[in-house]
Amino acid sequence: MSSSVTKRIEFYKNKRELISSGKFKPMPFVGFPSLTKYVAGIIPGIMYKVTSHSGMGKTQFSKFAFVYQPILYAIKYNIKYHVIYFALEESKEEFIDSVFLHVLERKYKVCIDRFSMIGLRSTSLTENELKAIENAKKDVELIMSYITIVDYCYKPTQIYNKCREIALKKGVFTKLANGNEIYDAYDKNELVLVACDHISLIEEEYDPETKNYMSHSKSIAKWHTEYARKIITKKWNWACLNIQQQSLESEKQQFTSKG
Repeated sequence: MSSSVTKRIEFYKNKRELISSGKFKPMPFVGFPSLTKYVAGIIPGIMYKVTSHSGMGKTQFSKFAFVYQPILYAIKYNIKYHVIYFALEESKEEFIDSVFLHVLERKYKVCIDRFSMIGLRSTSLTENELKAIENAKKDVELIMSYITIVDYCYKPTQIYNKCREIALKKGVFTKLANGNEIYDAYDKNELVLVACDHISLIEEEYDPETKNYMSHSKSIAKWHTEYARKIITKKWNWACLNIQQQSLESEKQQFTSKG
């Protein structure tokens, strides 16, 4: 036990030295000072969940707090940050469109909606809007260089296997004599975030042991608990964000004999 305690003390000292020397900079929730008081920011080995019912802006908030702001912060302070975004609800093209819209409004003060941008309105883009889109190209390409979009995995094991495929490019897995597996990242200072948007769209997975498909809730639990918590965050030291849509039924008031 004493050796484990000693290792933690060495860990504290190492982090202190890294921060003092400027070699490591934490990733706060930029733009959310009140939130940062309670949650330090995007932390390796931590799971996050953003949840609400449909239409409340879960995806928009998650992209702003976990993707756009952190990436701009990483660019500014030269932090190695990689987002693996499992887009279960939108396509890769839709995601890129959302990045364009964010950059256009933030940097170029041009506010347009996605339907206008992709030609689904009766009026076309103006010359100024099109010019702003062309000017935003480099900004969008830079932001996208920090992101891997996966829009074709829907089953828990498919999502996990894609994460493992990327992990193999960032480190090495070693099998221990007791059968356990450890993961050693090549770059200990790189912060990797796995985002799943949203986990309610995870598909039922086939269980070879029972020779039946798991229920929807068990399939979600397999990703959330077996893969995201027990392996990706706990063993790989990656951060994980799960976006979940609540059922409106669960939000109804419950009345008992006491009121």
